[in-house]
Amino acid sequence: MKRPRELNASAGGSDLASRIEKLPSALTATELAVFLNLGKSAVYEMAATGRIPSIKIGATVRFDPSRTAAWIRQHEMVADETRGRIRGF
Repeated sequence: MKRPRELNASAGGSDLASRIEKLPSALTATELAVFLNLGKSAVYEMAATGRIPSIKIGATVRFDPSRTAAWIRQHEMVADETRGRIRGF
């Protein structure tokens, strides 16, 4: 699978959310799947169940870069220092 546009997961020194936020237009499920290192069907399932913000246009699903970046920031895994566990999604 080719990397989405010019902002692939290894490009630049900024974090994933910042790279997605800089995109000029909505992402497809395939493009977002590459960024998140998930299968396309997983991205569609997350959109269908409301676990990730999406836009439905007819039969297509798109992902707004700004809202997607905010969602990623809200769901970043953080170390729970008191218990030594990692919390995330």
